[in-house]
Amino acid sequence: MKKKYIAIIICVIFIALIVLFSNIFLIKTVEVVFEGQPKSATKEEILTASQIELNTNIFNLNEKRVKENICRYFDNNLISVIEIERQFPNKVKLVIKERRPIIIVPYKNSQSGQCIPTDIDFQLVKERDINQIDFDAIWIKGVYADKTFNINHFLQINEILKQFLEIGFTEESLIAFISEIEVKADTIHLYTRFGDGEFIFDRKADANMKKQVSALYGEYNNLDYDKRNVFIIDYRNL
Repeated sequence: MKKKYIAIIICVIFIALIVLFSNIFLIKTVEVVFEGQPKSATKEEILTASQIELNTNIFNLNEKRVKENICRYFDNNLISVIEIERQFPNKVKLVIKERRPIIIVPYKNSQSGQCIPTDIDFQLVKERDINQIDFDAIWIKGVYADKTFNINHFLQINEILKQFLEIGFTEESLIAFISEIEVKADTIHLYTRFGDGEFIFDRKADANMKKQVSALYGEYNNLDYDKRNVFIIDYRNL
């Protein structure tokens, strides 16, 4: 009889612990943190878009679905979910970044009068009239956007710009430093916004754009300040 009571007490305690811990891990708070200052989304809109339900178990949170919900809610891939962090026992943190159009790519051909203002990862794909562009950006020359950005020259441009970020640039300082990027058959030419500066990248099949950025920008930093307005630095000559 005594063993029976002990077993019952253990069961009661076990059930109580299950109920207790089930309540502890129910989502009570969803925090939205923006990287930068968003123009097209509010914290309330992100919360609505995420479709995260409060008082549901944090272990059951489907992060992939949350990302899909948020991306689907906003037009033109405008919002990027950087991170979904479960902060135990009952909080979820969403780190959000608004994709910023810093690159202007001609659409289909130079006579179309249209372009695609896109971000550094070429995720924004909505066409606009060229005469509607009223902000500073990096203009692409020599190639055009059509059905996809998943083409070698755009991938190389992405690699170049991402490496500039790695060595300390921000998107704002990239725009201030670079005015145009021109793609040619064997080279990519990056023109500075002020003065008459030009970096030349080698487009050969085994080209390492990250390595080239470091080498070219290193040569630029070695120039005397009075020579940084007018220069040509060609990777093939280094």
